[in-house]
Amino acid sequence: NMEQLYSLYKTNPEGLSEAEAKDRLAVYGPNQLSGEWRPHWGRIFFEQFSDLLFILLFVAGTLSLIFGQFRDAAIIYLIVLINAAIGVAQEFKAEKILAALYKLLPREAKVFRQGKLEKVPVGKLVPGDVILLEMGDDVPADSRLIEAYSLKINESCLTGEAHPQKKEVREETENIATAMVFMGTDIVLGDGKAIVVATGKRTEFGKIAAEAT
Repeated sequence: NMEQLYSLYKTNPEGLSEAEAKDRLAVYGPNQLSGEWRPHWGRIFFEQFSDLLFILLFVAGTLSLIFGQFRDAAIIYLIVLINAAIGVAQEFKAEKILAALYKLLPREAKVFRQGKLEKVPVGKLVPGDVILLEMGDDVPADSRLIEAYSLKINESCLTGEAHPQKKEVREETENIATAMVFMGTDIVLGDGKAIVVATGKRTEFGKIAAEAT
């Protein structure tokens, strides 16, 4: 039943107290990722040369040059530059995607603290917070639904699925995908309430960001 859900996530229908939220913030850290991504060609280019393979190739090219094997040195250096260019292109593309995704994240969240609805910076959300979700909002953290009224979520930024996904409350602890909403997705219809279950880098959005960097 619903009481078991509140117990599972160590919260209650009134939401956390300010003191409890502060304590959990100290444990889990702020609900944010590393910061806004600003792709930088120079940094990305020089990062390629920190790879062990690049270092070994560069050393081999230098030794070839020292021993007068200019053709071999030129070929090795060319391989280094081509691989660096490929790496730069791939990483720059990934960082541009992350920069676009970062802009989808909301800056404020509607949260119940001791029964009072407040707007707080999204970075202060913690697991166990009870949040309000309304049409037009972006979901501020990965959360488990406890109320849902005609709720549909656009999850294309995570799944690539073009059609909004219907969400509903499910009290069981297995097969709960339809009862979950995720950071960075947006509400296209309906409203509801949810319990925050993961924040920051522990969210699905955060995991994608970690894999891409």
